[in-house]
Amino acid sequence: MLKKFTILIALASPFLLFNKASADISRGYPLKSSIWKYNDIPVCWENFGQSTSAEREWVRSAIHNSWEKHSQVSFHGWGQCQRSSSGIRISVEDKGPHVKKLGRYLDGYRNGMVLNFTYNNWGGDACKFNRQWCSEVIAVHEFGHALGFAHEQNRPDTPDSCKDAPQGTNGDILIGPWDKDSVMNYCNPRYNNHGQLSATDIKMVRQFYDLDPVVIFSQEAYAAFLGNKVTLDASRSYHPKGDNLDFLWDLGDGNVDSSSVPVYEHQYLSRGTYSVTLTASDGARRSGADTVTVNVYGVEVLIPALTLLLN
Repeated sequence: MLKKFTILIALASPFLLFNKASADISRGYPLKSSIWKYNDIPVCWENFGQSTSAEREWVRSAIHNSWEKHSQVSFHGWGQCQRSSSGIRISVEDKGPHVKKLGRYLDGYRNGMVLNFTYNNWGGDACKFNRQWCSEVIAVHEFGHALGFAHEQNRPDTPDSCKDAPQGTNGDILIGPWDKDSVMNYCNPRYNNHGQLSATDIKMVRQFYDLDPVVIFSQEAYAAFLGNKVTLDASRSYHPKGDNLDFLWDLGDGNVDSSSVPVYEHQYLSRGTYSVTLTASDGARRSGADTVTVNVYGVEVLIPALTLLLN
């Protein structure tokens, strides 16, 4: 019975509609141009009614426990689509689940994602008698497409052991090695990985949707003699999407300054220990910060050394 169920599920793979131009791309995985420019993505239902309230909650919960759980991406709204609604617009139909475009190209596209809740004409008894499970794991797969992630079996490094043909729009970035366990892989022996993101899926969504800038100092602490400048180096700081950053330095002695580069020279006027906080901002309400200690010494630290030399 389990074997029969597995076969039926395997035949019920959701598909991604695509045109000839997109099919000619020979590389696989995320399509960088389709990555959303923001993390808060609207979602609405084209056919919204009380009869599907439980099913819609299945989908919302599955997405919360997968893509939202493992990244900073957030899907909001989930109400009735209006004529001018933006974001992901979901139509419930008794046909093969699919998306009509990848990622942000779905923004405002009517009926851009199709999900099935009844499985009378698609999916067979395997989904018909396991509606919640099918609805959840399929939604995780389709929302992966909605985030801009192509099928894993489309990758150029797909092994010969994977017999499922490439399908749908390809990506143009490879994240890690080919992942048998990805929710986006038709060759996964666990259908859509049972709705559980693989380690590579998590790495991928975090790479593109964890958008807070990261501040990294070159040292855990800095030291300087009174009267000398100390160079604070955070040149390894970065934005996950490569965006430009502005820097605000709170130098711990009452001085605050801004710069366009993550390296700063400062002279302290008194001995002591100072906490320096650097905040990096991308101009789009995203920021990251880190704090480092600066120890400023006076000439008294030289006296023991001089005493040893004189003796």
